[in-house]
Amino acid sequence: MCNPAERDATILHEALGGLIKDYRALTEVLYLRTSAELLDIRRAYSSSFDRSLEEEIATKIGGSEQKLLLGLLREERIEDDEIDTLEVEADTEDLLSALSNTEEINISVIVRVLTTRSSSHLKDILDRFMKVYGYNFEQILENKTRGAFRVSVTVVMCCAKDSINYYAKTLYESLKGICTDASTLIRIIVTCAETNMKDIKASFSRNYEKQLHDMISSDTMRHFQTFLMLLVGVSHHENILQHLPSLSPC
Repeated sequence: MCNPAERDATILHEALGGLIKDYRALTEVLYLRTSAELLDIRRAYSSSFDRSLEEEIATKIGGSEQKLLLGLLREERIEDDEIDTLEVEADTEDLLSALSNTEEINISVIVRVLTTRSSSHLKDILDRFMKVYGYNFEQILENKTRGAFRVSVTVVMCCAKDSINYYAKTLYESLKGICTDASTLIRIIVTCAETNMKDIKASFSRNYEKQLHDMISSDTMRHFQTFLMLLVGVSHHENILQHLPSLSPC
């Protein structure tokens, strides 16, 4: 268990290391950390891997997704919840115009808005798209974008809308299939264990009518299971007791 900056630097390094990049992990970390935390991550990355994180992204990733990820890393994102209604209106119109081109969407406008605006601001843009134009902005983006850029844009919008629900959904998807996505499962549980795990468990239970620890228990084994259970707040003994058959009183 590293300190948070070293842990996130390791997550990013692993996400960039393979032939297939983990764009969900990259975008998740770069979007959900504050500017101060990103500065610490950049220092930790350089110290641990002898290369700058910015250089790694620039050399290992190309295209529109590179612009978005570098923007998330470089830009000073607004982090307060105060909303400028006029800016929301202007950004909404800019995005609508950027996505309306039948030939090619305007990537620079999308990147500018997603990398410089606060989560509250982006959430208001989503609401305005629906109320004023009758469009589901997330659906438009999904239809107009493709590949890794679509993955990264979708992560940003989902996190802006509700980061707790995003985490709960991602955990559910990592556990629901035949094969457990251990990398995603570990990443989210480890990064959220000491911050918002209680809220994530409540969202998981509410949205999927299952308990997170029950799905972990059925999908994992032995020390790995015990490790994850402790991080989500369930001891080994509690887990055993929860799965014992109920007994009728004498």
